[in-house]
Amino acid sequence: MSYVDLNPVRAGIAEGLESSDFTSIQDRILALQGAVKAEDGNKLATPAPITKPVLMAFGETEKNADGAAVLPFRVKDYIELTEWTGRCIRGDKAGHIGANIPRILASLGISPGQWQVLALQVQKQSISMLNGLDALAKHERRAAKRKEV
Repeated sequence: MSYVDLNPVRAGIAEGLESSDFTSIQDRILALQGAVKAEDGNKLATPAPITKPVLMAFGETEKNADGAAVLPFRVKDYIELTEWTGRCIRGDKAGHIGANIPRILASLGISPGQWQVLALQVQKQSISMLNGLDALAKHERRAAKRKEV
């Protein structure tokens, strides 16, 4: 998720997460602020009816009270982690967004160096895995065939 949310920053077309148009992290930040972008893109307006798909919720556990799956950490921790990842300067990218370690890394027992290695591994893996369930199913079938050999 962080990889996709950072695409506008890495491409140099957004200065930060709040200005990363068409990303789920921008939607989550605006939701936390209690506002959505106005149609002209310049002003903030009061919340409007949601016409986009609902984003998966964050929570302290793997499921909420209704039994629906949630991302098992706080949205603020995810935003902080993504922002911190975006501050990492990469020579092969046009843009970037502290030295402070996000709380989620500490709670997961992951060092900043380990997170950077994990984030780079995701970027190096086939992006087709991020293109939907069909691509993921194809990837799983290929992986299963390799195990059989």
